[in-house]
Formats: sequence, C-alpha cells, structure tokens
Amino acid sequence: MRCIEESIRVEADSLLRTMNAVFNNKDYSKLKDIYRHDGHPFSETEFQGFTKGLSTWLNEAGRIKESKIISSNIGEGEGVFEVLTTYEKKGQQTERLVVRDLGGRYYITSLE
Repeated sequence: MRCIEESIRVEADSLLRTMNAVFNNKDYSKLKDIYRHDGHPFSETEFQGFTKGLSTWLNEAGRIKESKIISSNIGEGEGVFEVLTTYEKKGQQTERLVVRDLGGRYYITSLE
C-alpha cells in the first residue's frame, strides 16, 4: 500500500508542475492531456470556457511563482492534496487538488 501511495504522490506532483506550466505559459493545448474535470474529457465548449477562466485568473492573480503539496489524503486510486500556491499578484493561496486513476493513467480531476 505504501508503494501505491508514493506513486500517487509522485504523479500528483508531476501533474501539478505540468498544470502550473500550462497556466503560466498559456499553453492550453496540453491541458487535455492532464485534466479531466470530474473524471470526464472536456467537450469543445467546456474546454473553451475553462481556458477562458484560466486566462481571467492569470490576469487577476499573476503567474505562479511557487506551488507545493503540503498535505495529502490518499485512497484507492485517488489522492486529495492541499497545495500552497504563491501567485505574483494574489500572494499565497491554499488550493485543493484531486488526482485520480482513470483507466491506468492519472489525471487532475479537480483543482480549486
């Protein structure tokens, strides 16, 4: 079980770093490879709405300067992580990241 928990933590950290790069660089083409809202792929309309929201947040909060997982609750094929993120304009914020195994691959399914 310890090995599975560590594997999910490693996946979460990798997905978080990728998501931060997507956000900071506005490289939304990679978003579909790492994010499945509530476990489902985006429709084109959902994708456009989501990326519009990310752009708005980037303008308000600024780029991510630092982001780190500070706590975790890991279950069968899923991890819920508390993340401390520092934005250029908004400063530090605590966020909630959910990572799930969907068909043998991990995805972010929620980031709030």
